[in-house]
Amino acid sequence: MLLNFFKRNFELSFIFLFLTGIVCWSYFFIHPISLPLPSGFAPLYEYTYRLLANSPILISIISLCLVLIEGITINLALIRQNILNSKSWIPAFIFVLFHFLLMHYSDGFTFLYCYLFIILAFAQLLGIYNNDAHYENVFWIGLFIGLASLIYFPSIIFLIFAYFSLINFSFYKIRKWLVLTLGAFIPYLYLFTFYFWNNSLFQFINIKQYLGGFSLPHFSSIQLTSIIPVAVFCILFAIGFIFANQKRQEKSIIFRRKTNLFLIYLFFCVALLFENKISGVFFTSIPFTGIFSLFLLENKRKAWAESILWIFIILVFVKIFVIK
Repeated sequence: MLLNFFKRNFELSFIFLFLTGIVCWSYFFIHPISLPLPSGFAPLYEYTYRLLANSPILISIISLCLVLIEGITINLALIRQNILNSKSWIPAFIFVLFHFLLMHYSDGFTFLYCYLFIILAFAQLLGIYNNDAHYENVFWIGLFIGLASLIYFPSIIFLIFAYFSLINFSFYKIRKWLVLTLGAFIPYLYLFTFYFWNNSLFQFINIKQYLGGFSLPHFSSIQLTSIIPVAVFCILFAIGFIFANQKRQEKSIIFRRKTNLFLIYLFFCVALLFENKISGVFFTSIPFTGIFSLFLLENKRKAWAESILWIFIILVFVKIFVIK
């Protein structure tokens, strides 16, 4: 059984995780990833685009490295912050498969690149409740969100998520809020200096580039073959959420406050749907990974959990190779 393998073989399953990533991403070595043209305000992505646009194989290699680093980061954060009771690489495994599915969309690399900093910020947020170095952690949270917004500007909305997270942890001191804001705007200070010295300050202060991308999602254009897999993913998420909510009642207040972050975060992912449908789905991988992993690893009905895991795996590959 796959779940037992992940639970009982922590070191061996780590190797299996890497092999899973390599096998999945072999598809992108055969069908290389192409970068979408930069649009709106995305200076860090524009620089990356100029470096990698003509190297599709290198893009595929970097995307594989990114997805493994991000999956391992969120996995370790869930274990260290006692969201999961057992040491397992199941969260990273789910994360890799989920992003293998989403990388088939044209903006997949952009969101994966941006998501690195969002995950680093989220991992810091999970750790600030029982960490004495609050101000340092809060500063890093803001800095990571600021860097993410230089790749995909609408991700700046997660700065508001960070404010709500501080409230969730009962951090009401204005100094922490100011440190968070300072951290987010440090990258913009350096960017302002760069544009100033290159006599292109107007490009930095042109407000239209920040707000021009927002639009309502056009759900009418979505085909039935796309709705069915999404519906199944929603059902799997709902099953995990119901189970996680039951577990919350048995846990400590600290556990409840930490899991509250997943629900608050999910709300902001829904808000991103109004900018880009794929980004809204892409950014849900943190709550999906956390809640679904909690269901799989903490469920006492082992056969039931194993069946759900295999449904998820089969669904990913059916969506990629059967349902185009």
